[in-house]
Amino acid sequence: MKKILLVNMGSLGDLHPFMGLALELMRQGAQVLLVTSESYRAYVESSGIPFSSVLPNISASDKVILEAVMDPWRGPER
Repeated sequence: MKKILLVNMGSLGDLHPFMGLALELMRQGAQVLLVTSESYRAYVESSGIPFSSVLPNISASDKVILEAVMDPWRGPER
């Protein structure tokens, strides 16, 4: 059985393709682990995809932290 690790940092728009890929790989018999922000744990696990969190644990709803670390055009800079 193939073991595949998928790592994603981003919004739901970034996460959804990884979830689709994970589900298809699992359908084909692969053992998949999706690693992303802790704030998406319940959402990912509700789809039946094994989950693990990655640091930094930044919530997509924490506007102060996001403004401090994300450039609107270039993405994460700190």
